[in-house]
Amino acid sequence: MKPKYYLPFIPIIAIMFFLISVANAEYFSGLLSFSNNQRSEFPYVIAHRGASSLAPENTLAAINKAIELNADLIEIDVHLTRDGHPVVIHDKTVGRTTSGSGKVSRLSLTQLKQLDAGSWFGEHFKGEKIPTLEEVLLICQNRIPLLVELKSTDATIPTIDLIK
Repeated sequence: MKPKYYLPFIPIIAIMFFLISVANAEYFSGLLSFSNNQRSEFPYVIAHRGASSLAPENTLAAINKAIELNADLIEIDVHLTRDGHPVVIHDKTVGRTTSGSGKVSRLSLTQLKQLDAGSWFGEHFKGEKIPTLEEVLLICQNRIPLLVELKSTDATIPTIDLIK
């Protein structure tokens, strides 16, 4: 009998739905429900890593642009820093989207905040920083739902604790 390849993903999917509901203080009615002038019918416009075609992915500029464009939902990615802070970045390393190098999990929040996460996208975004999950939650609270993808198992508990 073939192993069920999807079984490891069930807890991750459950956590993602939990995080969406808790982060927005709205619980599911049906599959998804939105408040604050958000549509509840399909299809949904999901801003992947924020408005990542218009601003550097997973930055506050991309999050704010998605809100400005009235996206229905924003998807973000979360990794944990060396000192235990959930930060919003897709890759496990910082090289592709910042001025730095190395693994997110081996860098402190202070070190990550010194990096430029915008210049790779365009000169207009020079100085943009890697946001913490807390910064993103504060911007999105009562404005737009979030879909939080936990990129490492280490990020699960700190992310849930922060959202609670």
